Amino acid sequence: VGSQRNAETWPTLEKIRVTHVLNCAGFKGQRSYEGSPYEEVGIEYLEFQADDHDEYDITKHFSEGFSFIDRARQRGGVVLVHCALGINRSGAMCIAYLMLRGNMPLLKAVKTIKSKRRVLLSNRGFQRRL
Repeated sequence: VGSQRNAETWPTLEKIRVTHVLNCAGFKGQRSYEGSPYEEVGIEYLEFQADDHDEYDITKHFSEGFSFIDRARQRGGVVLVHCALGINRSGAMCIAYLMLRGNMPLLKAVKTIKSKRRVLLSNRGFQRRL
């Protein structure tokens, strides 16, 4: 779980051997890395545009995100799931993944992700949906 800044820090990506990047906050035409520079260094990339507000239904992206993470894990890959600040969209995706794919109870999933990212899931709408 991380932020856009984490996703742009190449030494860290190399250090933790990231093979896949899932961007939960496609930047509405601003900065999109579809195909490059990630693919140039062998990192698979997927993005979707999700808004970070209480009324937004983040769950509509779970299937696509989960499939991407599943494919990476089946190949022994390391996935960075990020959004703009690494708080809500990426947090919701990771918590939901642990719950639905890992059969983890909500509170344990939150605690697990929070151990990696102290500020997490302040969006009350996303909290309710989980």
